[in-house]
Amino acid sequence: MRTTKELKRAFFLLIFMLIAVGCSSDDESHEVQEYLFAVHYEIAAWIPKSVGLVINRKGNVSLYDLSTVNGQTYASLVTIKTEDELSAVFEKNYIWKEQINADTLRNYQDKILMISDDTLGEAQSVCADAGRYEYVVFHYNETTGEYTGVPVYQAGDWMIENSSDDAIAVKNWLIELALKYEIAYEFGGVCTGL
Repeated sequence: MRTTKELKRAFFLLIFMLIAVGCSSDDESHEVQEYLFAVHYEIAAWIPKSVGLVINRKGNVSLYDLSTVNGQTYASLVTIKTEDELSAVFEKNYIWKEQINADTLRNYQDKILMISDDTLGEAQSVCADAGRYEYVVFHYNETTGEYTGVPVYQAGDWMIENSSDDAIAVKNWLIELALKYEIAYEFGGVCTGL
């Protein structure tokens, strides 16, 4: 017959194992989704340009440039559904820039599922011939393997804001990165991606 001390030890071991299994399954689900966040800027007026940045599951920040790809057009990042389609955009003339700190990445990654398009405001025409800046998070369906892009913010010709606290936090973080890598610019406000 086991002593009380042995039973307590077995109980705590069981609880520890259940917590460890729960944590590892969360980590594994994050390992399946390749793309987490993206910022894209596209303009057809003036000098055509189509550039952006993407953050993957490992926290790698890469810049990409579609400007030199003839005929490469798309309606929006939110309309692209498969990893192959997203890779076709994000891997064109890309340059790796940095790796986001693991704690910072986890903080923003945990907000992704809390962001939905239910809190998107109405589109407002704010600038003329400024193009489109998209700030997007990606939801991933493990069953279908499909991505759903959810806007946290759009600027340029039309401004659309997502009013949830999580979307605002992600938007502000992505704007910092867009400014750092000159996808967006401070001098023009909403017209230049802010």
